Amino acid sequence: MIKKIFISSCINEANKSAENFESESQSQIYLNITIIDPEHDLVKSKKSAHEIQFSSAKSKVLYKISKFESLHNMSLAIETTIDIMDSKYQSKAFLNFVLIEIKNGDLSQAKYWAKKIKDPNFQLNAFLEIAKDDPQHDLTQTRQIVQSIDSKFLLKAFLNIAEVDPFHDFTEAILFAETLENDKAKDKAFLEIIKTQVKYNLVEAKKTAKSIKTNIGKFRGFINDCGS
Repeated sequence: MIKKIFISSCINEANKSAENFESESQSQIYLNITIIDPEHDLVKSKKSAHEIQFSSAKSKVLYKISKFESLHNMSLAIETTIDIMDSKYQSKAFLNFVLIEIKNGDLSQAKYWAKKIKDPNFQLNAFLEIAKDDPQHDLTQTRQIVQSIDSKFLLKAFLNIAEVDPFHDFTEAILFAETLENDKAKDKAFLEIIKTQVKYNLVEAKKTAKSIKTNIGKFRGFINDCGS
């Protein structure tokens, strides 16, 4: 009883203090208060969030609220996520839903939320997480999404796909590396491939190492030593 009164008193004082801050900070403070509030009342935090002038800042706070709500009330979390205007933060919120549904063992619902993700990088991550839990490790969706990803993220995307692939096929990553314009960029890409590939198939990693043109004899020696 004493503990409950003490917490209530702290919450009241914190709420009073929060009134002196601008909307963005105020909303974050209210969110922190909500975490210790036994009733998890987010009304004030949401109200302050909607008063934030800058779209990105508002979306960031709403994402945090959605993530917290998803722990206690998915319906409220969904409502909050729909209000997020920034594609990045809304995508992060939907990705959070995907992870929750995977944890719950509902891959069908996880796919439902994954399809709502607009940012291709976050959507790729979502379907990769689904593929990890899928008994068939179906990567069809990920290979479609990768076509929409910015070229600077492609190598990482192909490597992530290869790691989930039951056969750990690095062909797509290697073909991408071969399209790069200069030897330095190619070799850097091949090195990234090898660092991942060597975890699954040393023989194939050694083959990939032969594609490197610049002076990295020490690394090739390391690959050879591993295979000896």
